[in-house]
Amino acid sequence: MEKREGITNIAVIGAGTMGPGMALAFAQYGFEAKLFSRRQETLDKAKSVMQTSLGTLAEFGIVQQEAIGPILGRVTFTNLLKAAASDADVICETVAESREVKSEIFEQLDKICPTETIFTSNTSSLNIFNLVPSSRLPNTLIAHWFAPPHIVPLVEVVRGPQTKDETMNLIANLLKKVGKIPVRME
Repeated sequence: MEKREGITNIAVIGAGTMGPGMALAFAQYGFEAKLFSRRQETLDKAKSVMQTSLGTLAEFGIVQQEAIGPILGRVTFTNLLKAAASDADVICETVAESREVKSEIFEQLDKICPTETIFTSNTSSLNIFNLVPSSRLPNTLIAHWFAPPHIVPLVEVVRGPQTKDETMNLIANLLKKVGKIPVRME
C-alpha cells in the first residue's frame, strides 16, 4: 500500500485524441508518463502534437521555453504494452470508445500490471465496470478528462459499485497535483 501513496509512474494507454494531452499534463507537473499506442505513426504524431502544444503554452507564458525539453523528457513513447504498464502506479486508459477494444486492453493490463495498480478509464459513455476483470474493481474508476486535456481543468471522477474510498481519494489528489479540478460523482 505504501507505493500507492507515492504515485510516480503513470501509463497513458492510447495516444489518439486525448492521450497526448493527458500525458503532457502529468509530465508538466513532474510525473513520469509512459504513452502507449500500438502504432508507431500514432506515437510520432502524439509527440509532434505535444511539442506544438508546449510551444503554444510557452508563447503565452504558461510554460518556460527552457522547460519544454525536460517536460518532454518525462514522457516515454512506446508501442509495447508491457513496457508502458508493468510498473505503473496508475493506468489512464483512453483507447477507442468500444466495449471490445476496452475489454481486451483491460484483460491484457490485468496480466501485466502490479495488483495495486489503479485502473482509470477516460470513457464518456461506457460502463467500464462491466469490462474490467472483477479482481481489479476496487481499484478502478472513470476519470473522464475534457478536451484539450492539458488545458481544461475539469475531470469527472466516477466510482463504480466496488471502488474503494481510498482509490477515489488517491486519484482526486493526483488530479489536484496536476492542476485539475476533480468533480467527484459518487
